[in-house]
Amino acid sequence: MITSEHDDDSDSTKAKSQLFIFRCKLKGEVSVYAKAARNLGRHESGNNMSSLMFSNSNVRIRTVKGIEIASQSALIGRSKSVRHFKARRDSSLGQAEYRCFPLYCFPNTWMTKSDLVAELPRKSKKFHDLRRNAPDEIGNLKIEVLQCIGLPKMDTVGLSDAYCFVVCGSNSFVTDVIPDNSNPCWLPPARRACIMPIHNAYSQVYVGVFDYDGENTSDDFIGRVVVDIPQLPSGRTLSVTLPLRQHSRVYNGNSLGSIRLRLQLNWTNGERAALLSYFPRSLSDIKKRTKSPKDPVTVVCPDAKSFYNVALTVYGKDMPGRFTNDMKDAVAKEVA
Repeated sequence: MITSEHDDDSDSTKAKSQLFIFRCKLKGEVSVYAKAARNLGRHESGNNMSSLMFSNSNVRIRTVKGIEIASQSALIGRSKSVRHFKARRDSSLGQAEYRCFPLYCFPNTWMTKSDLVAELPRKSKKFHDLRRNAPDEIGNLKIEVLQCIGLPKMDTVGLSDAYCFVVCGSNSFVTDVIPDNSNPCWLPPARRACIMPIHNAYSQVYVGVFDYDGENTSDDFIGRVVVDIPQLPSGRTLSVTLPLRQHSRVYNGNSLGSIRLRLQLNWTNGERAALLSYFPRSLSDIKKRTKSPKDPVTVVCPDAKSFYNVALTVYGKDMPGRFTNDMKDAVAKEVA
Protein backbone atom coordinates (compact mmCIF):
# COMPACT_ATOMS: atom_id res chain seq x y z
CA MET A 1 0.00 0.00 0.00
CA ILE A 2 1.34 3.42 -1.00
CA THR A 3 0.09 6.68 0.43
CA SER A 4 1.34 10.24 0.08
CA GLU A 5 1.38 13.01 2.64
CA HIS A 6 2.08 16.69 1.94
CA ASP A 7 4.02 18.70 4.50
CA ASP A 8 2.59 22.21 4.94
CA ASP A 9 5.70 23.48 6.73
CA SER A 10 6.94 26.87 5.59
CA ASP A 11 10.36 25.48 4.87
CA SER A 12 10.80 25.44 1.07
CA THR A 13 12.62 22.11 0.99
CA LYS A 14 9.93 20.26 2.88
CA ALA A 15 7.15 22.01 0.96
CA LYS A 16 8.48 20.66 -2.34
CA SER A 17 8.78 17.07 -1.11
CA GLN A 18 6.34 14.24 -0.61
CA LEU A 19 6.44 11.42 1.88
CA PHE A 20 5.73 7.91 0.61
CA ILE A 21 4.95 5.23 3.18
CA PHE A 22 5.43 1.62 2.05
CA ARG A 23 3.59 -1.07 3.98
CA CYS A 24 4.82 -4.46 2.84
CA LYS A 25 3.46 -7.83 3.90
CA LEU A 26 6.66 -9.70 3.12
CA LYS A 27 10.01 -8.95 4.75
CA GLY A 28 11.84 -9.06 1.43
CA GLU A 29 9.76 -6.26 -0.04
CA VAL A 30 10.97 -3.76 2.54
CA SER A 31 14.60 -4.36 1.65
CA VAL A 32 13.87 -3.92 -2.08
CA TYR A 33 12.32 -0.48 -1.60
CA ALA A 34 14.96 0.60 0.91
CA LYS A 35 17.84 -0.47 -1.31
CA ALA A 36 16.36 1.25 -4.37
CA ALA A 37 15.86 4.49 -2.44
CA ARG A 38 19.37 4.38 -1.01
CA ASN A 39 20.86 3.81 -4.46
CA LEU A 40 18.96 6.81 -5.81
CA GLY A 41 20.09 9.02 -2.92
CA ARG A 42 16.54 9.65 -1.74
CA HIS A 43 16.50 7.80 1.56
CA GLU A 44 16.28 9.46 4.99
CA SER A 45 16.30 7.56 8.28
CA GLY A 46 14.56 8.71 11.44
CA ASN A 47 14.33 7.34 14.95
CA ASN A 48 11.28 5.15 14.39
CA MET A 49 10.78 5.10 10.61
CA SER A 50 12.47 5.47 7.25
CA SER A 51 11.10 7.85 4.63
CA LEU A 52 11.67 8.16 0.91
CA MET A 53 11.97 11.80 -0.16
CA PHE A 54 11.25 12.64 -3.82
CA SER A 55 11.40 16.02 -5.51
CA ASN A 56 8.47 16.82 -7.80
CA SER A 57 10.80 18.19 -10.47
CA ASN A 58 12.86 15.01 -10.78
CA VAL A 59 10.36 12.14 -10.80
CA ARG A 60 6.93 11.16 -11.96
CA ILE A 61 4.56 10.29 -9.13
CA ARG A 62 2.84 6.90 -9.36
CA THR A 63 -0.84 7.29 -10.24
CA VAL A 64 -3.81 5.16 -9.29
CA LYS A 65 -3.68 3.33 -12.63
CA GLY A 66 -0.06 2.50 -11.90
CA ILE A 67 3.25 3.07 -13.64
CA GLU A 68 5.93 0.40 -13.81
CA ILE A 69 8.64 0.98 -11.20
CA ALA A 70 11.28 0.30 -13.86
CA SER A 71 9.89 3.13 -15.99
CA GLN A 72 9.97 5.51 -13.03
CA SER A 73 13.51 4.63 -12.09
CA ALA A 74 14.62 5.11 -15.70
CA LEU A 75 13.61 8.77 -15.42
CA ILE A 76 15.63 9.38 -12.25
CA GLY A 77 19.19 10.56 -12.68
CA ARG A 78 19.11 10.15 -16.45
CA SER A 79 22.09 11.63 -18.29
CA LYS A 80 22.55 12.39 -21.97
CA SER A 81 25.91 10.64 -22.09
CA VAL A 82 26.88 7.31 -20.55
CA ARG A 83 30.24 8.85 -19.64
CA HIS A 84 28.44 10.60 -16.76
CA PHE A 85 27.30 7.30 -15.29
CA LYS A 86 29.30 5.71 -12.53
CA ALA A 87 30.28 2.23 -13.73
CA ARG A 88 31.42 0.78 -10.40
CA ARG A 89 30.43 1.16 -6.77
CA ASP A 90 30.52 -0.71 -3.47
CA SER A 91 27.33 -2.20 -2.08
CA SER A 92 26.16 -1.98 1.52
CA LEU A 93 27.83 -5.37 2.09
CA GLY A 94 31.16 -4.09 0.79
CA GLN A 95 30.98 -5.99 -2.51
CA ALA A 96 31.95 -4.37 -5.80
CA GLU A 97 28.97 -3.84 -8.09
CA TYR A 98 29.01 -2.92 -11.77
CA ARG A 99 26.38 -1.06 -13.78
CA CYS A 100 24.69 -3.16 -16.47
CA PHE A 101 24.37 -1.96 -20.05
CA PRO A 102 22.62 -1.19 -22.36
CA LEU A 103 20.50 1.21 -20.33
CA TYR A 104 17.26 0.52 -22.20
CA CYS A 105 17.44 -3.06 -20.88
CA PHE A 106 18.84 -2.21 -17.44
CA PRO A 107 17.72 1.33 -16.40
CA ASN A 108 19.13 1.09 -12.85
CA THR A 109 20.66 -2.36 -12.48
CA TRP A 110 23.87 -3.25 -10.69
CA MET A 111 25.46 -6.69 -10.46
CA THR A 112 28.43 -8.20 -8.71
CA LYS A 113 30.91 -10.41 -10.54
CA SER A 114 29.19 -13.50 -9.23
CA ASP A 115 25.84 -12.17 -10.50
CA LEU A 116 27.33 -11.52 -13.94
CA VAL A 117 28.87 -15.00 -14.07
CA ALA A 118 25.49 -16.54 -13.26
CA GLU A 119 23.47 -14.30 -15.63
CA LEU A 120 25.75 -14.30 -18.69
CA PRO A 121 25.27 -17.92 -19.88
CA ARG A 122 21.48 -17.82 -19.65
CA LYS A 123 19.51 -18.16 -22.87
CA SER A 124 19.12 -14.95 -24.86
CA LYS A 125 15.74 -13.27 -24.57
CA LYS A 126 15.43 -12.73 -28.32
CA PHE A 127 17.05 -14.21 -31.43
CA HIS A 128 16.94 -11.95 -34.48
CA ASP A 129 15.90 -14.36 -37.24
CA LEU A 130 17.51 -13.52 -40.60
CA ARG A 131 16.14 -16.55 -42.43
CA ARG A 132 13.91 -16.05 -45.47
CA ASN A 133 12.78 -19.68 -45.97
CA ALA A 134 14.51 -19.77 -49.35
CA PRO A 135 14.58 -23.14 -51.15
CA ASP A 136 18.38 -23.25 -51.16
CA GLU A 137 18.71 -22.91 -47.36
CA ILE A 138 20.13 -26.18 -46.03
CA GLY A 139 20.39 -25.17 -42.37
CA ASN A 140 20.82 -22.38 -39.87
CA LEU A 141 23.34 -21.24 -37.29
CA LYS A 142 22.40 -19.66 -33.95
CA ILE A 143 25.05 -17.19 -32.84
CA GLU A 144 25.24 -15.49 -29.44
CA VAL A 145 27.93 -12.91 -28.64
CA LEU A 146 28.50 -13.35 -24.90
CA GLN A 147 31.53 -11.25 -24.00
CA CYS A 148 34.93 -9.87 -24.95
CA ILE A 149 37.95 -10.25 -22.71
CA GLY A 150 40.95 -7.93 -22.44
CA LEU A 151 40.14 -5.45 -25.20
CA PRO A 152 42.85 -2.83 -25.76
CA LYS A 153 42.25 0.82 -25.00
CA MET A 154 41.41 2.52 -28.30
CA ASP A 155 40.51 6.02 -27.07
CA THR A 156 42.60 8.66 -25.33
CA VAL A 157 39.94 9.10 -22.65
CA GLY A 158 38.12 6.09 -21.27
CA LEU A 159 38.05 2.46 -22.31
CA SER A 160 36.59 0.87 -25.43
CA ASP A 161 32.91 1.24 -26.33
CA ALA A 162 32.64 -2.21 -27.86
CA TYR A 163 30.10 -3.62 -30.28
CA CYS A 164 30.23 -6.47 -32.80
CA PHE A 165 29.40 -7.12 -36.44
CA VAL A 166 28.40 -10.68 -37.42
CA VAL A 167 28.51 -11.53 -41.13
CA CYS A 168 27.58 -14.80 -42.83
CA GLY A 169 26.98 -14.83 -46.57
CA SER A 170 24.78 -11.89 -47.51
CA ASN A 171 23.43 -11.42 -43.96
CA SER A 172 24.80 -9.17 -41.24
CA PHE A 173 23.90 -8.48 -37.62
CA VAL A 174 25.02 -5.77 -35.16
CA THR A 175 25.02 -6.04 -31.36
CA ASP A 176 24.40 -3.34 -28.78
CA VAL A 177 27.21 -1.00 -27.72
CA ILE A 178 28.65 -1.68 -24.26
CA PRO A 179 30.34 1.60 -23.22
CA ASP A 180 33.62 2.19 -21.42
CA ASN A 181 34.58 -1.42 -20.66
CA SER A 182 37.59 -3.53 -21.59
CA ASN A 183 35.68 -6.71 -20.67
CA PRO A 184 32.18 -6.05 -22.06
CA CYS A 185 29.37 -8.53 -21.42
CA TRP A 186 26.17 -8.81 -23.42
CA LEU A 187 23.53 -10.10 -21.00
CA PRO A 188 20.45 -12.08 -22.16
CA PRO A 189 18.05 -9.10 -22.56
CA ALA A 190 20.54 -7.22 -24.77
CA ARG A 191 20.78 -7.40 -28.54
CA ARG A 192 23.35 -10.17 -28.86
CA ALA A 193 21.81 -13.18 -30.64
CA CYS A 194 20.81 -13.96 -34.21
CA ILE A 195 19.94 -16.88 -36.50
CA MET A 196 21.89 -16.98 -39.76
CA PRO A 197 20.69 -19.04 -42.76
CA ILE A 198 23.20 -21.42 -44.36
CA HIS A 199 23.20 -22.03 -48.12
CA ASN A 200 26.27 -24.29 -48.33
CA ALA A 201 28.22 -26.35 -45.83
CA TYR A 202 31.56 -24.67 -46.55
CA SER A 203 30.38 -21.24 -45.38
CA GLN A 204 32.24 -19.13 -42.85
CA VAL A 205 31.03 -16.79 -40.12
CA TYR A 206 32.93 -13.56 -39.50
CA VAL A 207 32.68 -11.63 -36.23
CA GLY A 208 34.33 -8.21 -35.97
CA VAL A 209 34.76 -6.11 -32.82
CA PHE A 210 34.78 -2.32 -33.05
CA ASP A 211 35.15 0.67 -30.74
CA TYR A 212 32.18 2.99 -31.24
CA ASP A 213 33.25 6.63 -31.73
CA GLY A 214 29.96 8.25 -32.79
CA GLU A 215 27.53 8.28 -35.69
CA ASN A 216 29.53 10.66 -37.89
CA THR A 217 32.98 9.25 -37.06
CA SER A 218 34.62 6.08 -38.30
CA ASP A 219 34.96 3.44 -35.59
CA ASP A 220 38.24 1.88 -34.49
CA PHE A 221 38.71 -1.70 -35.65
CA ILE A 222 39.82 -3.89 -32.73
CA GLY A 223 39.90 -7.34 -34.31
CA ARG A 224 37.98 -10.21 -35.88
CA VAL A 225 37.53 -13.97 -35.75
CA VAL A 226 36.53 -16.48 -38.43
CA VAL A 227 34.49 -19.61 -37.68
CA ASP A 228 34.44 -22.46 -40.22
CA ILE A 229 30.97 -24.02 -40.27
CA PRO A 230 32.23 -27.51 -41.34
CA GLN A 231 34.16 -27.74 -38.06
CA LEU A 232 31.03 -27.29 -35.92
CA PRO A 233 29.11 -30.31 -34.59
CA SER A 234 25.50 -30.58 -35.69
CA GLY A 235 22.69 -30.23 -33.17
CA ARG A 236 24.95 -29.32 -30.25
CA THR A 237 25.56 -26.02 -28.47
CA LEU A 238 29.22 -25.05 -28.47
CA SER A 239 30.81 -22.24 -26.44
CA VAL A 240 34.16 -21.05 -27.81
CA THR A 241 36.65 -18.33 -26.87
CA LEU A 242 38.81 -17.15 -29.77
CA PRO A 243 41.64 -14.60 -29.96
CA LEU A 244 41.02 -11.45 -31.99
CA ARG A 245 43.23 -10.72 -35.01
CA GLN A 246 43.38 -7.76 -37.38
CA HIS A 247 45.21 -9.52 -40.22
CA SER A 248 44.77 -12.84 -41.96
CA ARG A 249 48.09 -12.72 -43.86
CA VAL A 250 50.34 -10.84 -41.45
CA TYR A 251 51.40 -12.13 -38.05
CA ASN A 252 51.03 -9.67 -35.19
CA GLY A 253 52.08 -10.69 -31.72
CA ASN A 254 50.25 -7.84 -29.97
CA SER A 255 47.38 -8.97 -27.75
CA LEU A 256 44.02 -7.67 -28.97
CA GLY A 257 41.88 -9.58 -26.51
CA SER A 258 39.45 -12.40 -27.22
CA ILE A 259 35.75 -12.96 -27.82
CA ARG A 260 33.42 -15.59 -26.43
CA LEU A 261 30.69 -16.97 -28.70
CA ARG A 262 27.97 -19.57 -28.31
CA LEU A 263 27.07 -21.43 -31.49
CA GLN A 264 24.48 -24.02 -32.45
CA LEU A 265 24.39 -25.55 -35.94
CA ASN A 266 21.23 -27.19 -37.27
CA TRP A 267 20.80 -28.83 -40.68
CA THR A 268 17.31 -28.71 -42.20
CA ASN A 269 17.43 -32.14 -43.87
CA GLY A 270 20.31 -33.70 -41.98
CA GLU A 271 24.00 -33.92 -42.76
CA ARG A 272 23.40 -35.64 -46.11
CA ALA A 273 22.09 -32.43 -47.67
CA ALA A 274 25.07 -30.60 -46.20
CA LEU A 275 27.52 -33.04 -47.82
CA LEU A 276 25.74 -32.82 -51.17
CA SER A 277 26.15 -29.04 -51.15
CA TYR A 278 29.87 -29.58 -51.77
CA PHE A 279 29.16 -31.10 -55.19
CA PRO A 280 27.91 -29.11 -58.18
CA ARG A 281 24.27 -29.75 -58.99
CA SER A 282 24.35 -29.01 -62.70
CA LEU A 283 26.58 -27.96 -65.59
CA SER A 284 25.73 -24.32 -64.97
CA ASP A 285 26.77 -24.76 -61.34
CA ILE A 286 30.15 -26.12 -62.48
CA LYS A 287 30.70 -23.11 -64.72
CA LYS A 288 29.68 -20.80 -61.92
CA ARG A 289 32.22 -22.30 -59.54
CA THR A 290 35.12 -22.44 -61.99
CA LYS A 291 34.69 -18.89 -63.18
CA SER A 292 34.25 -15.63 -61.33
CA PRO A 293 30.58 -15.36 -60.35
CA LYS A 294 28.46 -12.83 -62.20
CA ASP A 295 26.35 -12.30 -59.10
CA PRO A 296 28.73 -11.93 -56.16
CA VAL A 297 27.55 -12.09 -52.57
CA THR A 298 26.08 -8.72 -51.62
CA VAL A 299 25.65 -7.48 -48.06
CA VAL A 300 23.15 -4.65 -47.78
CA CYS A 301 24.61 -1.72 -45.82
CA PRO A 302 22.67 1.41 -44.82
CA ASP A 303 25.66 3.77 -45.07
CA ALA A 304 29.36 4.00 -45.94
CA LYS A 305 30.41 3.47 -42.34
CA SER A 306 28.55 0.15 -42.13
CA PHE A 307 30.02 -0.89 -45.48
CA TYR A 308 33.56 -0.26 -44.24
CA ASN A 309 32.88 -2.14 -40.99
CA VAL A 310 31.50 -5.13 -42.89
CA ALA A 311 34.56 -5.13 -45.14
CA LEU A 312 36.88 -5.08 -42.11
CA THR A 313 34.89 -7.89 -40.51
CA VAL A 314 35.21 -10.10 -43.59
CA TYR A 315 38.74 -9.27 -44.78
CA GLY A 316 40.40 -7.62 -41.79
CA LYS A 317 43.06 -5.09 -42.67
CA ASP A 318 44.16 -7.25 -45.64
CA MET A 319 41.76 -5.75 -48.15
CA PRO A 320 41.68 -7.39 -51.62
CA GLY A 321 43.75 -5.56 -54.19
CA ARG A 322 45.85 -3.73 -51.59
CA PHE A 323 49.45 -4.44 -50.72
CA THR A 324 50.39 -2.64 -47.52
CA ASN A 325 53.77 -2.14 -45.89
CA ASP A 326 52.86 -4.70 -43.23
CA MET A 327 52.26 -7.29 -45.93
CA LYS A 328 55.54 -6.36 -47.59
CA ASP A 329 57.44 -6.83 -44.32
CA ALA A 330 55.72 -10.17 -43.71
CA VAL A 331 56.65 -11.43 -47.18
CA ALA A 332 60.24 -10.27 -46.69
CA LYS A 333 60.46 -12.24 -43.42
CA GLU A 334 59.13 -15.38 -45.09
CA VAL A 335 61.58 -15.09 -48.01
CA ALA A 336 64.49 -14.45 -45.67
